[in-house]
Amino acid sequence: MRSHIGSLAIILCAGVSTRQAIASDKHEQLAPVVEPIDVVPPLGRQLANWESQCFRLRTAGPRPAAIARHLETCQREILANWFPSIENTTWAPACDVFLYSGIDRHSTEGRRAPGSLGQAVVVKDGSRILRRKIVLDISDSRQLDSVVPHEVAHVVIASYLDVPEVPCWLDEGIAMSCEPIHRQAQYLANARALLSREALRSKELTLHRSAPRGARSPRFYTRAYALTAYLIDKHGRSTVLQLAEACHRSGRRAAFKTLLNVPDFAALDEAVKQHFAGS
Repeated sequence: MRSHIGSLAIILCAGVSTRQAIASDKHEQLAPVVEPIDVVPPLGRQLANWESQCFRLRTAGPRPAAIARHLETCQREILANWFPSIENTTWAPACDVFLYSGIDRHSTEGRRAPGSLGQAVVVKDGSRILRRKIVLDISDSRQLDSVVPHEVAHVVIASYLDVPEVPCWLDEGIAMSCEPIHRQAQYLANARALLSREALRSKELTLHRSAPRGARSPRFYTRAYALTAYLIDKHGRSTVLQLAEACHRSGRRAAFKTLLNVPDFAALDEAVKQHFAGS
C-alpha cells in the first residue's frame, strides 16, 4: 500500500499472520534465534532505547539483545543474498523497531495490520531514505524466527530498489523466501496442493496493490510464494529484482514478456504449474 505526501513515497509492507503460508528460500537459510528472547511486560511503561548497528529498538521491557542480534544477522544475510554488490551494510537512518507484547492499539508507532505479528514501513523521497520502521508483536517468541526475517526483508527490498513501490505479490514473495527452512516444506506443500487443483491465475495475482485479508489471504500468499519461488529458481534473484523495476517502468505485461520471454499470463501459469509438479 502506498500513499504520497508531496514528493514523499511511503512504502508500507504489512507482515502476515503465522497462520498464513509464508515461504522460505530453500538454498540459503538465515540463522535462527538460539537464545531466549525477553518478552516485554504489559504496556504502559515508557519505552526504552536499545541501539545496534542498523536498528534502534524501542521496548517497555528489558533490553532485547537477542532480537537485536537476530535483526542484524537477517539484514546482513538478506543483503548478501539479494544485493551482493552492496559493501556498506550500515543503514542511515537506522531502522526503528518497536517491540510490543500485544500491539498497543492506542499507539501510532505500535499499530500494524490486524491479524499480523509484524509490519514494516519505508519512507522515501525519490531514492533517499527518510525513515525505516518495523513493528513486532513479540508475545510469542517462538514466532520470531520467521517474523523477523520477513519484516527485515521488506525493509531491505524497499531500501535498495529504486522504485516507489514493489509489486505486492513480489514484495511478499521475496519476504517469504527469506524465512527459515522449517517453514519451507509446508509452503512448498501448500503451493503444490494449490497448483494441483487450479491454475496460478497470475494475471489476477499481479494486479493486487495490497495483500487481501480474511478468507482470501492464505491463497494470495501461497500464490505469491509459488510465483516468486518459480522466478528465483528459473531466473535467479538478480532477474527477479530487475522484474520489480521493469514492472514499474513498463507495466507488468511488458515486463514479463520482455525480461522473461513470457508471451502471456496463461503461459506463465502453465510454466509455474509444471515447475512445481516436477519439483
